[in-house]
Amino acid sequence: PLPYLFVVAKYKSLNVLRRKFSFNKFQNEKYRLHTRNTLAYEALNEDTATFLYLEEIKTLLKKSIDKMPDKVKSTFILSRVNDFKNKEIAQQLDISIKTVEYRINYALKILRKKLHEFI
Repeated sequence: PLPYLFVVAKYKSLNVLRRKFSFNKFQNEKYRLHTRNTLAYEALNEDTATFLYLEEIKTLLKKSIDKMPDKVKSTFILSRVNDFKNKEIAQQLDISIKTVEYRINYALKILRKKLHEFI
């Protein structure tokens, strides 16, 4: 019976140490995650970071629009920048409304590809 008690005491002690180790590991991971989330939140609230992020998006948007085919670019600018209706664009460019819709959708498809990491 005495060796049995030693074995039981040994395994009980090991179980207590394992639980303590697991708990500490969990607490450290929880603290690290909380710290990372806090830093990310503070960085997003910073005006400088927001300004730089916005400028980067504007630059990428301008480059993407400049690389579009001329007809698609002019249709997209009339629609999104000048706030013309599709019917007005069709009349101004002497094309069908379906062509206007196609060009705008094509431009949006190009922008989605270029700006996918920001969307």
